[in-house]
Amino acid sequence: FSMNTKQAAQKWGCSAKTVTKLCADGVIPLAEKDERGRWVIPDECEKPPVSRFRLCFLMDMINQLKEGVIFQQVKWGISEKELQDGYQYLIENAMVSSFDVRQLEEELPNAKITSRGKALMERENKEGSSQRNFNVNFKINTGVFGFETGYESAKGK
Repeated sequence: FSMNTKQAAQKWGCSAKTVTKLCADGVIPLAEKDERGRWVIPDECEKPPVSRFRLCFLMDMINQLKEGVIFQQVKWGISEKELQDGYQYLIENAMVSSFDVRQLEEELPNAKITSRGKALMERENKEGSSQRNFNVNFKINTGVFGFETGYESAKGK
């Protein structure tokens, strides 16, 4: 079963405009448009706990931790619960590999960003209002095949 933006807005406690933006931003990967161009969202979809920018920041931090950034020294800008909820959302929507979100400090450096997560980061780089660009140069491990991918974006060019 599925719901429209108005029904999702009621379920999630926000406006239909917010739901439309979340769908259009690619933050709800299972949302799709029907033949009339209206968003259709599966019933099991949850409202993202944070914005697209913040989800991309959380994915970006996986790369930063792999590069030697120390977890305790990061100014996350959100509560520990929002941090766990954000990573749980990314896991549930197949944007990052699965790990125990209750042990972020130990687990995050080993997490992997999926091609779906990378696509969301690229979209934020292209469409987002922030001057921040997320580095999406990282390996995607697809089992037998692995490949390097790169994407450079400079706002305003």
